[in-house]
Amino acid sequence: TEEELRDLLRKLDLNVREGMRKKEKIYRGLNLNDPKFSEDDLIKAIAEHPILLERPIVVKGGKAVLARPAERIAEIL
Repeated sequence: TEEELRDLLRKLDLNVREGMRKKEKIYRGLNLNDPKFSEDDLIKAIAEHPILLERPIVVKGGKAVLARPAERIAEIL
């Protein structure tokens, strides 16, 4: 949900654009690189097209890490 995405981005300490897969065809197709899109617009886009969310993400308690490279997982373990 959009609420879960907001919570996840807070745990990751990322803004929404940092958490998006910008090379996805749908990102380009929806022209999401246009600065006219607000954070809310981008979160809605991710909720509608989950492929836009950068991954893998590991969550532990109140923290999360984008596990790229995989060694980053150690940061929250």
